[in-house]
Amino acid sequence: MLRKIGVTLNDVARQAGVSSACVSAVLSDNSSRNIRVSETTRQHVIEVAQRIRYQPNVMARSLQQRHTNIVGFYGGPQFLLDAHHPVSAAMLGGIQTGCMNTGRNLLLYGGFHQRSEESIFAELENGHVDGLIV
Repeated sequence: MLRKIGVTLNDVARQAGVSSACVSAVLSDNSSRNIRVSETTRQHVIEVAQRIRYQPNVMARSLQQRHTNIVGFYGGPQFLLDAHHPVSAAMLGGIQTGCMNTGRNLLLYGGFHQRSEESIFAELENGHVDGLIV
């Protein structure tokens, strides 16, 4: 028998006594769905979600929204990320600041040993990142 890991949106709905569409509208603050929720219900759903420690499924959200909020950085086979080197430290610091200011995460790609440039870019472009800094 498989054991369920994590609390789902449906668990919140069941505990709160509302529909999963209601929970989704409240927790994603998505008013474009034309779902009206009273302030009392909204607060109840939020309290239930916090009490049972609901965390959104990042992968499911990425599939639905068709973006990951992740920017990739690949310096190439000759580029060594060295936090003590003034140029690479300043560059990475600027990229991190840009990501933080736009609500994105930064994913650093290391070396891809014995691989062609085409295969590297195919891997990086397959939907794991929204953008790529090379």
